[in-house]
Formats: sequence, C-alpha cells, structure tokens
Amino acid sequence: MIAGWYSWCGGVDTQGCTIDDVNHPFIPDGNCASADAPATCGWTNNGLHALAYQQVPRIVCRTCHIAHSDVFNWQNFLLFQSQGSQVCRAINPRYFMPFAEVPYNRFWGSSLDQSALAALLGNVSPGAPCQFNLPQ
Repeated sequence: MIAGWYSWCGGVDTQGCTIDDVNHPFIPDGNCASADAPATCGWTNNGLHALAYQQVPRIVCRTCHIAHSDVFNWQNFLLFQSQGSQVCRAINPRYFMPFAEVPYNRFWGSSLDQSALAALLGNVSPGAPCQFNLPQ
C-alpha cells in the first residue's frame, strides 16, 4: 500500500516524491485471484467500486483496518465482497465501527457516507441489504 501511495511520482525512494491523495489517489488495484490474494487488489475493476472506496473506506475505515489487517483487510476487494453482510452487522445496529472517534463522528454525521457504504455493500452482497440507523 505504501508503494501504491508513492507510485505516481516514481516510488518511495524518489527524492521529493510525496503522497498526493487528491490528484493521484491510491486505489487498491491489481488482480484479485482470491480473498487471499495480494493485500491491495480488485477495487479498480469497476469504476463505481473505486469511487465508493475513495468516498468511505479511504477516509473512514482504512487507518484502523491497516493497523488491524489481520482482522479484516479492506484493501482486498474480494475479501470485502465476501464479508459484506458481516461488515453491515458490525456497523449497524451495534455501532461497533468506525471505532475511532473522528471517523465515527464523520460516518454517523454524514448521510452521504452512510448511503455510499450501504449502496456499495448492497452492490457487492446482493440479498444482504444494509441500512444504517443513527445511534440513539
């Protein structure tokens, strides 16, 4: 993933190369042969998935899931897709995620984030609709 952040300007070892998440956002790409495939793969296979990744997981979910990639790896689209209903149940109605305060407040304070994630989960896990209800 770190290599992906710097790939647009020549790589991590290139002097003056910086992360540019605005003009050159990192989207986990590559071929996902399975949910056990490389850590960063599959999100660019569908433009809607890439856009949804930029809207919610990149901002609200990625930091914790990188720190705890053994629990759930957001960067592998097939793994995300296979566990969509589990993601929905962990978020709602238990409000277990987002775990950190700033992402939690952003997600639960933004109907756009909630609807984007619900649409993504519904798209990748048909038959497992995900609707979010604000915490009481």
